[in-house]
Amino acid sequence: MKRTIEFLSLVLLTFSACNYKANKISDQQYEENKMKEIKIERQFDVEPEQVYRAFTNPKDMIIWWTPDTEFDIDLRVGGQYTITREENGTKFVMKGKYLEVEQPYKLKFTCGMPDFSPVTDTITIEIQANENGSSQLSFIQMGEGIHEELKQLPEGTISETEKGWNYGFDLMEKSWKMNENQKPMVECQMMVRKPIAEVFQAFIDPKITTKFWFTKSSGKLEESKTILWEWEMYNVSTKVFVKDIVENKRISTEWGDPATSVDYEFTALTDDTTYVVIKNYGFHQTGNDLIQVINDNTGGFTTVLDGLKAYLEFGIELNLVGDKFPQIKQK
Repeated sequence: MKRTIEFLSLVLLTFSACNYKANKISDQQYEENKMKEIKIERQFDVEPEQVYRAFTNPKDMIIWWTPDTEFDIDLRVGGQYTITREENGTKFVMKGKYLEVEQPYKLKFTCGMPDFSPVTDTITIEIQANENGSSQLSFIQMGEGIHEELKQLPEGTISETEKGWNYGFDLMEKSWKMNENQKPMVECQMMVRKPIAEVFQAFIDPKITTKFWFTKSSGKLEESKTILWEWEMYNVSTKVFVKDIVENKRISTEWGDPATSVDYEFTALTDDTTYVVIKNYGFHQTGNDLIQVINDNTGGFTTVLDGLKAYLEFGIELNLVGDKFPQIKQK
């Protein structure tokens, strides 16, 4: 019951700008008065992709809405969304259109509640990755509705709309912190007796990676690019989205269906020795299915690191991935 009341408060506070029955601002007034806007800066101890999903993926949006909220999302430029929630016989419907979609770093869309007001504001969300793995969120809401609300506030007063958004962001942060210690993760590691730059490039450059992992790639790993990896002997391929690259330190990617995150972390132990850690997380499975995928992925990434060590240290191509499933017919 408490969460239900909180949600209703969030909806009413966040979109109170849409409920103003003020006269429409003329074009001259727009010129005379600089349009006021809300700008919120927040830092979250999660990666940009997770923050982005909290605004675009219904399964993740639940953490700051409620389980019975209905989402209809067409996530593309020009696509529309509808978010519906009924409370005490009153239906709250928020609608809008996506203007910019740049996963996972930028989202721009219109926002309105047509059942209460014809006013529509524009929201711009930008997410930056920090070197420590956290994310910086920049949130801007501007338009006629929020302009009218802010005009009526005494200087230095925080608007109800801004309070509403911050309340929602607090719910996100609280949920992520609660789940942090419960997050299932695959973690595999290996020491490789080669300089860190050489080990790092082994994962960036497919001319090297194909010596110990997949057999074909559409190109080198580059930040914000999607690459296709292929295992031709199994007739299997996957798209890999590169979220973030910190040279000689970290490569953050997302792959699979449903997508999970895979991070590659590099630490120089000496000038000629590197410690590699692969972390795989963000699983959507539960129960026995989750246990199975964790077991499979642990074995898979361990095999990759074994092959990496053999190739970089001794120049040997062990063909570990190709020999792992001999029962599967190969090309």
